[in-house]
Amino acid sequence: MAAGLLACASVTPAPEQQQGPTWLRLESEHFVLYTDQREPTARDTIGTFERLLDAYRQLGAPAQSQLPFKQDVAVLDRMTDYVALSSDPRGFQVRVAAFEPLIVMPNVASGQWAILKHELTHAIAYRSLANQPPWFAEGLAVYFQTAYFDPEFRLVLGEAPRDLRDVLKSAIPEPASTLLSAESAQLRPQFYASAWLLVHYLMSQHADGFAKLRDGFERGSSRDAAWTEAFPELPVAQLDQELTRYLASADFASQFRPVEPHASAPPRVTTLNGADLHALRARLLSSCPKCGSEQFRDSTENVEHALRRDPNHLDASLLHIPHLPGEKRLAATHALCEAHPKAWQAWALLALAEQSDPLLAGHCSPQTRARLAALRTDSAYAMMISAVCHAAEGKTQEALATSEQAIRRKPADSELLTMQAGVLLALHECDALHQLLPRLRSAAHPQVAPNLLSMFEACNEIAELHSHVR
Repeated sequence: MAAGLLACASVTPAPEQQQGPTWLRLESEHFVLYTDQREPTARDTIGTFERLLDAYRQLGAPAQSQLPFKQDVAVLDRMTDYVALSSDPRGFQVRVAAFEPLIVMPNVASGQWAILKHELTHAIAYRSLANQPPWFAEGLAVYFQTAYFDPEFRLVLGEAPRDLRDVLKSAIPEPASTLLSAESAQLRPQFYASAWLLVHYLMSQHADGFAKLRDGFERGSSRDAAWTEAFPELPVAQLDQELTRYLASADFASQFRPVEPHASAPPRVTTLNGADLHALRARLLSSCPKCGSEQFRDSTENVEHALRRDPNHLDASLLHIPHLPGEKRLAATHALCEAHPKAWQAWALLALAEQSDPLLAGHCSPQTRARLAALRTDSAYAMMISAVCHAAEGKTQEALATSEQAIRRKPADSELLTMQAGVLLALHECDALHQLLPRLRSAAHPQVAPNLLSMFEACNEIAELHSHVR
């Protein structure tokens, strides 16, 4: 039996030598679930995820779209293990280079899965509304994060998140003019609470206008024009008074929406071995909310444990190789590609290693470009790395087309948006880069670093300097 995930790997025997819960990997059409739940419970968990996603699809909300990628999720059955990683009972995201984002949640009896529903809303809504104002994006995501199925299998929408209602009771909501003009999703509870209140008010009291507002954003109308067209009798100056009244009424109406039963194929289930467990634990401890220097050392030790069991373990290698010196990094990545020729992560890592190799002058090798081209449909990140290779070769049209294809897969992913901005900067496509800047400024998962924004804003100056150097 595998050991508890958070047992200290530096002083304990190998996981397969201990007593403890078995960890499973379940893969369905849209999700990959890692969990220490018992298999029947785990099957029910991933089935619930698929059912929620299908209910969104049936309702055409938050947008009429499919999820074009598989979402990685980890569900920890034991709360003591979870609280060692985070104090947020809703869950958190782990973002590590060369990995898809991983949503981590405790197993909760209520089955709310708030952070998963929040991020799924972003992923779906941004597919059709690429230029959402921050208040709209976050308010919509919070609105849908409380969705659940009632005993009659109706989807219940609009329930007020308790923590955000408490915020609004103890603080004045964000002024409407400030909220509507915000360029970024400010990571403050008051911003999220105020955005949720506005979306809830509009969907409850002005449903037709809210649909028109969404249509205006989809057409590319400016924020002011979209608002005026959708709500001609609700000027922004009047909005604070309306929201204050709505909040005081405490009548946050919930919608009960019937949905057809969802039948999906049974998930593929495998048991994680000792190397898999160490690699998963290392991934969690490399980027959890409570992680510090001690957890980083523990993460490194888990990587070493995994690689002793499997020298080319894919996930452990993806965490290990980026920290190697240049010449060793290139050799190790070549070995990883030989061991995992169909893994896009290995070839993406090789492309990045080749670009940092002075002998290759920042270019990707022909073999790497060919493999990424063959595998890039597996991941938006593989597509974007392929675009980076094209940009390094000066292949403008290929780079632009491939980077745009990647963004269409994950329009809300700020890491992909940042990489696309880097491609545009390398190609000196400054007009296109300046059009991308509002989305970079409003990105929240995670926010784009100010120094990168400053560099992208200076595209014209950098391009002019480069032309003089040449």
